[in-house]
Amino acid sequence: RELMASLSGHEEVELLYYDHSPADELRTLAGDDPRVSYTWDARNLGFSFANNRLLGLAQHGRILLLNPDVFGFTPGFWDALMRAPDDGVTFVRLLNADGTFQDCCGDVTGLMRAVLPTKDYSRVRSPVPVGMGIMAFMLASRAIFDRVGLLDEDYPLYGEDMDWCHRAHKAGVPLIFDPRLELTHV
Repeated sequence: RELMASLSGHEEVELLYYDHSPADELRTLAGDDPRVSYTWDARNLGFSFANNRLLGLAQHGRILLLNPDVFGFTPGFWDALMRAPDDGVTFVRLLNADGTFQDCCGDVTGLMRAVLPTKDYSRVRSPVPVGMGIMAFMLASRAIFDRVGLLDEDYPLYGEDMDWCHRAHKAGVPLIFDPRLELTHV
C-alpha cells in the first residue's frame, strides 16, 4: 500500500510482482491498476528465478529490484532516485526496523575484507563507489543488465547479489552507494 501511494503522480512506471505466497493478498492490493503486472507461481524457486522472470517482462529502460519488506518512501524519494546516473548501479542506505544502519554495501567479499579494516558506511553522507550491495533495493538500467547478465539461479537466495555485483565490477560498471536516499529493510 505504501509503495503504491508513494508512486502517486508517477504514471510512467510499471510494477511487476512475482508472488509465490499461498495467499492472494498481493493480487488484491494490485487490483486493476494498469501499471501493475502480477505473476503468481505456487513454486518458490528463489529470488534469482523470480527476478529473472520479471527482468524479462520489464518494458522500461531503468529497473529497480525491490524486496517487499522495504518501506519508508518519503515525498520526493522517487524524484531524487531518478536523478541517479544511468551508467551505474544505485544502492541506497537501508536501516533495520530499529533505525540502526544495515550492512547493505561495502567492499567486494573476499579474504582481504575479512582481515583488513572496512569502511564504516553508516558514516558516509554522500554517494561513493562500492564493491557490492544487497539487492533488497538496487536500481540499474536495462543496458547494464544486458551487459552483466541476469542473476545466477544457482543462488536461489543469498549470494546472488555478491555474484552479480562481482560480475558488474569485472564489466566496469560503477556501483554507487547513495546514503542520501534512505529506506527501512526488515
